[in-house]
Amino acid sequence: MNEQPYPYTVLAMDTVASSAGTRARQVHLDKALDRVIAGALHQCSFADDKWFHRVTGDSATLAAPASVPKARIAADFVRELGTALHNVNSMMNETGRLRVRLAIDHGDVIRHSDHINGTAVVRAARLCDSEALRDALRRNSDVDLAVIVTEAFYDDAVVEGDRGVDPREFTFVHDRVKGREVSGWIWLPSRQNKGGNGGAPRLGPRPVPVPPSDNSTKVRDVKAKGNIVIGTNGSMHNHYPDNQ
Repeated sequence: MNEQPYPYTVLAMDTVASSAGTRARQVHLDKALDRVIAGALHQCSFADDKWFHRVTGDSATLAAPASVPKARIAADFVRELGTALHNVNSMMNETGRLRVRLAIDHGDVIRHSDHINGTAVVRAARLCDSEALRDALRRNSDVDLAVIVTEAFYDDAVVEGDRGVDPREFTFVHDRVKGREVSGWIWLPSRQNKGGNGGAPRLGPRPVPVPPSDNSTKVRDVKAKGNIVIGTNGSMHNHYPDNQ
């Protein structure tokens, strides 16, 4: 076996609240996610058969080779994904509405058969599952797509503003997922077309410490400054009061 790692941009996606409701709703959301991803890929000329593409029910993993500029993914693919989501949801009621979390990282991965492995794959999956990203969607019920990118991806693909991506629309977060520290930048790309707060998630008032919900999740020493929410303790996540 001669499997070598190669640089890829990795995208991890998950459907919001996919297990809620009836079996028919779950099937609908799974099919809708597949249709949305296929639609976005079809609109991007740089998405070809060299991409890794796996949809497993209510989640998906994509990976683009290093030959695809990262700014193309951050700007063009994310835009087409949002457009495809809008097109699907415009014909649905609230029950059938598809909402998606998307995490993006880049690094060396190994592709073999229908699988992909590497640190970037793990990091993207953790960020996609982060409470900070979930909170962003809970607090912004008018948007269907929430994106989080790693610090490295942000530095390489967002800071310079290539392809029209505005770094001011991103919010830094620090979180803990399954016992591991994660940091990233959250972006709500559809918000830029709705005025107000640009693409930045609404943060509301300063997050306050709350008692731990169990032995694995605690909130301590959380600070908010502008578009930045930072936890200063190794055991924490970002929290927003339910009544906001």
